[in-house]
Amino acid sequence: MLQCLVTGHPRPQVRWTKTAGSASDKFQETSVFNETLRIERIARTQGGRYYCKAENGVGVPAIKSIRVDVQYLDEPMLTVHQTVSDVRGNFYQEKTVFLRCTVNSNPPARFIWKRGSDTLSHSQDNGVD
Repeated sequence: MLQCLVTGHPRPQVRWTKTAGSASDKFQETSVFNETLRIERIARTQGGRYYCKAENGVGVPAIKSIRVDVQYLDEPMLTVHQTVSDVRGNFYQEKTVFLRCTVNSNPPARFIWKRGSDTLSHSQDNGVD
C-alpha cells in the first residue's frame, strides 16, 4: 500500500501514475485517483517509480515519488558450455576441456564445481587419465 498524504483547500485531487515498466504492466495504462494505492498480489513487473500528484486548481500541483522494489525468488536455470582446446597435434591428442557454467536466478546463485562427490577447489581440476 502506498499512501499520499495531502492537505489543501479546496481538497486536492490525488492521482497515481507509474513510470513505464513491462509491457504486461496494466498500471501504466491507467491512473488511479485515490490517496491510497493498493497493489494486490504484487509481481516483479510492478516494481518501479510511482508518482503521486495532488492538485486543486490553486497554484502548481504537488508531485512526490516513491520507488517500489519487488524482491522475488527464481529457480536457478543452469547452462553448461564446453570448449575443447588442442594441446598436441598427434593421433593421441591431449585435450583440455573448459566448462563454463552460467545461471539466471534471483538471488544470484553461488557456484560449486564437483567431480563425483569431491568438491573442486579454485575452479580447477587436475584431470583424468
